[in-house]
Amino acid sequence: MIASLDGKSQVWQASYQAFTQRPIIGYGYIIGVKNALHDQWLYSHWTPPSAHNEFLQALLSGGISALVLVVAIYEVTLWTALRNSKGGPGPILLLVILAQLTAKALVATVMSTLFSIVGAIFLICFIAVVAGANRRRAPARSRSFVTLEPSPNHTT
Repeated sequence: MIASLDGKSQVWQASYQAFTQRPIIGYGYIIGVKNALHDQWLYSHWTPPSAHNEFLQALLSGGISALVLVVAIYEVTLWTALRNSKGGPGPILLLVILAQLTAKALVATVMSTLFSIVGAIFLICFIAVVAGANRRRAPARSRSFVTLEPSPNHTT
């Protein structure tokens, strides 16, 4: 496990070098990335199991198209959560959690590796945000009653 940013930057450098060799289709999900990092890694005592960055991991897994998809998922989810945040404390909590998960994605993988608790939290937040955005709010019905009184000019 890498505890420092210096160690992560070495993994990121190896990830970028691996990406430059296969930028279009990447290396495949999980084991492909691990093998690519093993080929680029300079140290023999340990091989990183992932790119330690959500976006680099997506780039190595599926190339540029996978990176575009992951960036779009994060962007749409955050943007929708920001728009929904006017709805009270629940949507604000989802926005804060998503902001934390996005920050974590810069130094770790969240959803582009094996399914984990953090990935499950992101998935639950994603579903909650999308469901909150698509909820149709019915307009409030007014309960006013109109009484019809005959006009004074009306003759029966």
